[in-house]
Amino acid sequence: MKLCIARAFERRRCTKILKNIIVTQQLISFVIFSVFSFLFSCAEKTPRGSIPFAPVDFEIILNGLDHVLRNPLSFKVFTEQDRRFPEERFGFSGVVIVSSATANELYAYDLCCPHEKKREIKIAPRDDGTATCESCGSVFATIYGRGTVMQGPATEELQSYLVYPLPVQPGTFRVTNGVKFFYRLF
Repeated sequence: MKLCIARAFERRRCTKILKNIIVTQQLISFVIFSVFSFLFSCAEKTPRGSIPFAPVDFEIILNGLDHVLRNPLSFKVFTEQDRRFPEERFGFSGVVIVSSATANELYAYDLCCPHEKKREIKIAPRDDGTATCESCGSVFATIYGRGTVMQGPATEELQSYLVYPLPVQPGTFRVTNGVKFFYRLF
């Protein structure tokens, strides 16, 4: 009788341990799924404007070729002719990188005027934190990261792109519209 009670108790204990193991495995699976979901859904994406889509993917090196961007209200234009590597891409009409008034942030915009939407009609950045379309006369604020319309017939902001630092290379930033961002994570 005592043996039967001990076996029943042992069986219940084993069953309880197995249930705990199963629950733990399910919890671990849930946590792993949640972490991956968070990582891949929280990557910042650039909002799409009405200009035609074109990939953007290149690096800025503040301690080298792009040192001018360390200065407040500075800018640098990148076009297909400025490629340093064959895989670099510069958007629909090219990209302008603008530093903020304190030079602690960088912003990237497509050179295409959102009112004109033509590859050959480009905005002209100025060192006062604005950019002007010579064709339609629209003026955009570029120093705040939005590319908002200050005046002119344009009603849409400049197409902006994501600029983020590369942690293993201080002073180096990647400019992208997210096309290759997820690809690089794998």
